[in-house]
Amino acid sequence: MRCSCQIAGRAGVPQRLVSFAIIAILAAGALLPVTGCGGGGSGVTTHDLAAPDPWEEGARGLGETYRGRVTAVGRWPQLTLPSPGELTIRCSPGLSPDHRLAVEEAAHDWEQATRGRVQFRLLADGEDSARADITVATANSLAPPGGGSAAGFSWMERDTGDAAPEGSILWARVLFVPAVSTTTGGGVRGVVRHELGHALGLGGHSPHSDDLMHESGTGAISRRDVRTLAALYRSSRG
Repeated sequence: MRCSCQIAGRAGVPQRLVSFAIIAILAAGALLPVTGCGGGGSGVTTHDLAAPDPWEEGARGLGETYRGRVTAVGRWPQLTLPSPGELTIRCSPGLSPDHRLAVEEAAHDWEQATRGRVQFRLLADGEDSARADITVATANSLAPPGGGSAAGFSWMERDTGDAAPEGSILWARVLFVPAVSTTTGGGVRGVVRHELGHALGLGGHSPHSDDLMHESGTGAISRRDVRTLAALYRSSRG
């Protein structure tokens, strides 16, 4: 996977930040090997609840993170962490029941990894779509700048007038290509899980192949992923 970010706009008005999570395709059409990807099953590294809380470690500046390798694209004002906060997800009407379940499971993986600090609620069919913080939809193909073929693509809009240094995220959108996503180690669930990491505010990738947010990561959320997200929210709050 490769990732790039683009910001357009000027101070005082909303800016759009685009984040790509791309699984590169060779010119001949063969899928490049995906390293560091987990298989099916749980999307969270097994955590001993008696062990130190990785979120607390990250928030206190303890333990290893890759904070210096990622860009804080912003923070959700709903997540007044460390208190629990909720984001709503709208699944596009075109999503199949299996894909909707994969989105629900990916969201639950982040809830579990953050020990409930980040919570998601999937909007039911018929609920006002304007209430959605994150929209998830499918695409037949994605061809981002720089070439290649994308399994997942995420972007968000942020308000640069917010008091937080990186601004408040106003909304996010996640796209995935089912035909490409199913060829990754983590499947659709893994690709959406990775994209939700970007949507939460992580711009860029981890240099560690065993982290979800590695450039080719579609496996489990690691303790380092959680620490880095906590460090991001700590620093963005000044």
